[in-house]
Amino acid sequence: MRKFLIAAVAMIAAASYADTTATYVGKITLPAAYNTGFAATIDFYNADQSLVVGLFNARKVVKVTDPLGTPGVTELADLSTDWPWGSGRGISGINIDQATGNIFGGGDPGVNGGAFILSPTGTKLLIGNPANRMTSLAKFNDAGTTAVGTYVLSSSIRTYDVTQTSMPQISVTAVFSSPWNANIRDVAVSSDYSRVYYSRNGTTADGYAVVQDPTPGDGDLSGLSSTGIYQASGTNGIGAMGLGLWQVSGKEYLLVPDVTAKKVTIIDVDTSNPSASQVVLHVGDASMLSTIRDACVGNIGGTNYLFVTDVGTGASEVEIEIFQLSGFASVGDWSLY
Repeated sequence: MRKFLIAAVAMIAAASYADTTATYVGKITLPAAYNTGFAATIDFYNADQSLVVGLFNARKVVKVTDPLGTPGVTELADLSTDWPWGSGRGISGINIDQATGNIFGGGDPGVNGGAFILSPTGTKLLIGNPANRMTSLAKFNDAGTTAVGTYVLSSSIRTYDVTQTSMPQISVTAVFSSPWNANIRDVAVSSDYSRVYYSRNGTTADGYAVVQDPTPGDGDLSGLSSTGIYQASGTNGIGAMGLGLWQVSGKEYLLVPDVTAKKVTIIDVDTSNPSASQVVLHVGDASMLSTIRDACVGNIGGTNYLFVTDVGTGASEVEIEIFQLSGFASVGDWSLY
């Protein structure tokens, strides 16, 4: 018996590639104990095929096992007392280090701080207090000693030493140009550390851009500028500004939640010329995705699945919408990070 999964089928037409489709499989609704606020961020852990979800208002991180069968939900960490969270603030970005299973994350408390690293079982490896309000964090070298982070009220990205709770700054990019500036939100990093993707919102339409690092692995982004990839339909707050990244057949695909249009856009990033990147597929519609937040892709049983966090039908309901993807590549050609 599938305890949380509700089966349904709907086909979503491809926007560009005729052979790419997304089939709606169903949804997971988290238990009532975690329905105190929406799920702002999500990532997939390859090793055990589980989902890790950051809860915004609850300020907790939970793990979802067996997402296609009988999902089990386990609380990994309660971060509600690690910083003096202001009203309406919470966890907004997480990225799993696939090599170790460690969870890099951030959330704007309204004061300096908000960065964290958790072990796969939820042990708090770092409760960081950088001199700014963190919104997301991702590993930026093989050793996991350097991370790249985004923080609210900025138009740049910084790298940090995450071996210390004070998180000394290592480097800062140039100030990004409009419309790829304003409030930098979520962040994701390519597997070789040569590209840092980010989301931003402000008075212009939500944007998604990339910083290309000519010396990957050194943790230094000093003075680098960004290249715009995509602008979404509207202007939204922090809870709607997630992004996902996955690699298949030598390509990098950006997963862009567009809360205004109630869809996730999958973009084939041209890594040599990101401004020429191509929209592959629009996934979702108003009836299935009421208020989407973040997205990730995972492979289960040889099939790729798109997982999308959604506020759901209730104001505090936490849902994960599930779509089966096809037409991208054979399983043997792809890896997730």
